[in-house]
Amino acid sequence: MKLSNKLAALFAATAMTFSIPAQAIQYSATKEPMSTLTKDNYNKYWYVQLDNYQAENKAINLILNNNDYDSIEKTLAFSVIGNDIRFDKTFFTETIGSEPFSDLDITDFFIDGKNLTEHTIYALEDTSRNNDGTKNFVGYPDAYPSDGSNPELPHRLFVIDDDGNYTSYVSSSYAAKKGYINNTQGETGLEYSPPADVEEVFLFARASETMAMGRAIYYKPLKNVYVNVVPDSAGSKTLVANFHDEIEAIYDPVADGLLLAESGDLSELPNTNNPYTSAYTFAPGVSNPFDAQVYLKEFTIYPEETDELFVEFFQNFNTGLDSRMYIPLAFSVTGTSPFVSLEGNRLYEDKILLSTSTTVDKDVIDIVSKSEGKISINGNGNLGAFEFEEKQEYVFYGEFAATDDWEDDFVIDPDKSGDNGTFGGITFLLQLDDPELEFALEEGDRLWDEVSYDAIGNVIDQKAGELQEYIELTGGLRRQENYLQVEILAAEGNEMLMRIIDTTQEWDKRSYEGSIILKNLPVQTASRHVELTPGDLNLKITEVDDLEYQDRGGDLGLFDFNDANALEEEITIAQIVDDEVIINILEEVDLVAGQDPDKIKLSFSELIGGAIDVRDEFFLRFVNAQMTEDWLDQVKFEFDHYSLNNDPDYDILYEDDKEYVLDLDALYDVCLNVGIVSGDSKEDKEESWHELLSNLEFELEIYAKAGASGYMQLIIESDNLKDGEVTLRIGSTQPSFKVTYEPAYVDVTQYGQEGGKIVITETDEEMFKDGQEILLAIEELGFDNDVLDNAEIYTDYYSGLEVKDSFKDGVLVLTIDDESDDGAGSITIEDIPYKLWAGTPRGAYNLYIGGNALAFGNPSYDDLLTESKDDEEDTYYEFTDSADITIEDFLTVATGPQVQKIVSVVDFRTGITTKNGVPVYIDSEPYITPEGWSMIGVRDLATLFEIPADKISFSHDDKNVLNVTIIKGTIGEPGSTIITMKNGSKILYVNGNPVIMGTPMAIGSDSRSYAPIRPIAEALGLTVSWDSLYQRATFSN
Repeated sequence: MKLSNKLAALFAATAMTFSIPAQAIQYSATKEPMSTLTKDNYNKYWYVQLDNYQAENKAINLILNNNDYDSIEKTLAFSVIGNDIRFDKTFFTETIGSEPFSDLDITDFFIDGKNLTEHTIYALEDTSRNNDGTKNFVGYPDAYPSDGSNPELPHRLFVIDDDGNYTSYVSSSYAAKKGYINNTQGETGLEYSPPADVEEVFLFARASETMAMGRAIYYKPLKNVYVNVVPDSAGSKTLVANFHDEIEAIYDPVADGLLLAESGDLSELPNTNNPYTSAYTFAPGVSNPFDAQVYLKEFTIYPEETDELFVEFFQNFNTGLDSRMYIPLAFSVTGTSPFVSLEGNRLYEDKILLSTSTTVDKDVIDIVSKSEGKISINGNGNLGAFEFEEKQEYVFYGEFAATDDWEDDFVIDPDKSGDNGTFGGITFLLQLDDPELEFALEEGDRLWDEVSYDAIGNVIDQKAGELQEYIELTGGLRRQENYLQVEILAAEGNEMLMRIIDTTQEWDKRSYEGSIILKNLPVQTASRHVELTPGDLNLKITEVDDLEYQDRGGDLGLFDFNDANALEEEITIAQIVDDEVIINILEEVDLVAGQDPDKIKLSFSELIGGAIDVRDEFFLRFVNAQMTEDWLDQVKFEFDHYSLNNDPDYDILYEDDKEYVLDLDALYDVCLNVGIVSGDSKEDKEESWHELLSNLEFELEIYAKAGASGYMQLIIESDNLKDGEVTLRIGSTQPSFKVTYEPAYVDVTQYGQEGGKIVITETDEEMFKDGQEILLAIEELGFDNDVLDNAEIYTDYYSGLEVKDSFKDGVLVLTIDDESDDGAGSITIEDIPYKLWAGTPRGAYNLYIGGNALAFGNPSYDDLLTESKDDEEDTYYEFTDSADITIEDFLTVATGPQVQKIVSVVDFRTGITTKNGVPVYIDSEPYITPEGWSMIGVRDLATLFEIPADKISFSHDDKNVLNVTIIKGTIGEPGSTIITMKNGSKILYVNGNPVIMGTPMAIGSDSRSYAPIRPIAEALGLTVSWDSLYQRATFSN
């Protein structure tokens, strides 16, 4: 069978197994130029040979991500289609014998005392960019362990046969990390199948040169190739090298314990300190004299046509960035618009442009604007905040030197391979769109001016740099600042060259992505005589590469670099304002509602001396947030070189009727009394005061009440402000829990009824703390009622959350006895008994929920009791009056059975119908007439409106005209309704009274009876609403 036919059949086979259609996989590319630094023009990938006429040849890694909800079980097949490029099997140079490589003699390599032959097929390490087989993805392979243990082989190898087919093999450790040894993705995480379920495995061992030849391939002498290993032909447990020209697999590798054994339950491995160790160990008695290791076949690339490749992926393709797949391509550019696209099942149709030789990967880094700064028209103020967000950990990988000579740290020494120990990282060009505004930073400004480590990564010596106050780390980089460097390579006018280097993979490995936030970068005008134009100030951020430092001095012109065509983002970083007073939020907070508070930092800047009239106070109020109690006594006002506590005797910052007042006149008096404002003359004192007000900062501790969500704001009013008021975003808050419920209905004529359900669920584990309480009470049933006393109360099975319940004076008290530690926990209260006397007032009653488990600062039940001086009734009302959450009409007390609530929705665009939120099947196909009337099958009224099927009848009159009768209730009883209508007639009879419909009843092409739904629904006592945008009708009783 031809290869194209084979792959076509594979496409068809996999198509039948996929129940979810396309657009599950997205892809991008990491591209790297073909280097000519190695002898004979072999690039460091080893699989492209560059002669002079092939100077335009390129190599890239395609990156594929599974964005579906489920893993894709093997096998996955797809084709790579090229435009204005040419694939050629000669670009993938075979790894058999020596013939393709003029300076390589494969017979110089030996294994187990034997030299390889000219026909031996061998593997090479994949060292291509970002393939994630190295750099601590699962632990960097140690070729020469210091402890004397067997050397570990690379995680990724590749083999190329004489047809140019490229096959990737990965270690079993790598396969476990990727989830290749995996068959399901369940609700509780990945469930790994036993390694024994793998159909075939491969063994490889290192073959070394007899003597080092000193060639520079991979930028260092090539010392090893990797040879396939198989059991000897006698069927014993002895391993021998495969010197033939084809790679051989081991089938049924753990059968009868012949060669391999499983190293453990893989489902437990992620919980260990060394999570992705080898999935296999060798069985007892196996002779493995050359330390062979286990590999799985990952994929094969078949160069079928000059513009098309076929790829067959043999493993399970899981979701998430850790499971991304890397497919190498080699090609030459033949036109002006080179790109590749992928075709196959579950692939997102897109194209990757190949117009440059650098990185194109929309998934590696995101730039996010966090806040906008404010700058006056004369250049005073700071930029806002923006974030470099990793989409994959270690994207800033590199190493850095930080000594007392920053220029020596930056300058590339031509006699060395790097710049004084600094390499890698990612460099960005930052450009302000206003040429009259300059960065007020200098070349050589860094996060760390000096830093050194011991052998295991502990900091020996450290000196903070100029950038310390401008950088914040979050996510996986939080508390990793010792292993990160941010450095200004050059600054010139409105442009700045900045490099970020992350060494955490060398010193302090992490398992998830992080972010680097740059905030409040300082700027200045190019001249004192410049006046800026009010409006948006934009910042353009461009990733650059091929960085070369030509000479010392730090000017931008001394650097050579190219646009990497990988990341380019323009954001609004500040507002240039024609204001004389600027108020900024320097530090925002993200809060969990009802939980621990955090601090925001404000800055007040008087841009022009005397702009602030101290007689005009500033009034502050919060939206979606509150200041913590007693914080006013802890406020500290900070200036450039001074600080001052809030003095309660002077009322500098105080509370007044649910808002806060900042009195700068009082602040001036205190500063004058303690000597912070100084000078012999009035003018000297005013100048001293202006210097203080040019940079006044203070912190406020805030919290969000239970149930709050969304943005938090601070509104400041004063006549000192140009518009009289400014609204500042101070952060965001998310709830710590959610409450769902089913209301209860009680017929007081029936004794001993139960009903209603309340579920309180954390949004994350450990939201409810040990010893804290959740309080619940029903409205106005009296503090001595026992409605909630005997309810069924339980927690979920998995999270570890436990509660103890007690009932005190009409209030149910749930005390957290054990916090959740394995996911968010939930508390369920159901089967609530209602022993109400017949005279209980009919109507709806609210449910109140509160307690210190839900909200920071809330009192416990005993606190409420103390505040009420042990008066139980006052305690009950104290709680219900101040509860955080009120569920309206939770309990309905009435006489007689409850009328069932019906809400039916008909979507006329999709034909989908639901009743009480649950999809229901109907026989007809609802449609809308040209006049705009919505029609539905008459029989489907029974489904949607709870009309028994036997209450809808059909008959023909003496003229053979179809008649329909609909009966609601029992004829003759109050509330009953009889509806009749005829085919072709617009008249609808309701209890004998005619109602004119907008369109007649009709027989559809499917022989079903259709009628306009609105007049029938209204005749049945239903409320009808129509959504014209979505063509959706809703009916409710």
